[in-house]
Amino acid sequence: MPDTMLKLFSFALAAFIIASSYADVDGKEITMPITLDYELLNGLLIQTSYTDPGQTAQLLYEGNGCLELKLTDPKFSGEAEVITLLTDVYIHLGTPLGDSCLMPYQWNGSMQVSQIPRLDSQSWDLTFQTVDTKIFSADGAAIESFDMVFQRLLPLINDHMQAFSIKLANPVEDLRTFILPMFTPDARVQAKQLLDSIRPGAIIANQTSLIVNIHADATELDSGSEAAAV
Repeated sequence: MPDTMLKLFSFALAAFIIASSYADVDGKEITMPITLDYELLNGLLIQTSYTDPGQTAQLLYEGNGCLELKLTDPKFSGEAEVITLLTDVYIHLGTPLGDSCLMPYQWNGSMQVSQIPRLDSQSWDLTFQTVDTKIFSADGAAIESFDMVFQRLLPLINDHMQAFSIKLANPVEDLRTFILPMFTPDARVQAKQLLDSIRPGAIIANQTSLIVNIHADATELDSGSEAAAV
């Protein structure tokens, strides 16, 4: 994941743990929403899934471009529990014959994938389950019925989109390494209990960002066992 997003997520978790250790809510569940804005998600998607020249995803290229399927310019948006990914699509199909391409077919348009984000409580992998797919022509008109070309290419595109994920396990594990030394020896047992109770909650998508709710069980530190900033 991009360094910026990883650092932001790690710092947010660290602040959450420190604040929780001081909270007067012993034994109660506390929640912290962590925001991942769509601009950062777009950057991550391009970095991991649009890695071909010009920040494209070249899913098919044969016969010197006679057979080509390319995705460009991805954009995330969202609302309620669903996020949408809109990406431009370029298709060129024909029959390669030597240096020629017989009966070429070319199409430009876009594809909108609606997905439900899920955060696995064990692996901390943030994945996106596709629930709907829409195709639009170059002028933005919705294509209601798919021809044979799209019926064959859609699984290839959907598989590529479905493979995108964000691995949050590293910042969660790194948190244990640098946060525990911030507590006095007497407080570290309780701090570790708080760390062990961290778990993902509901994910909310709004128009600008994805909000991941993180839960933990607050544990009041013993008198005299307070966190000490390094």
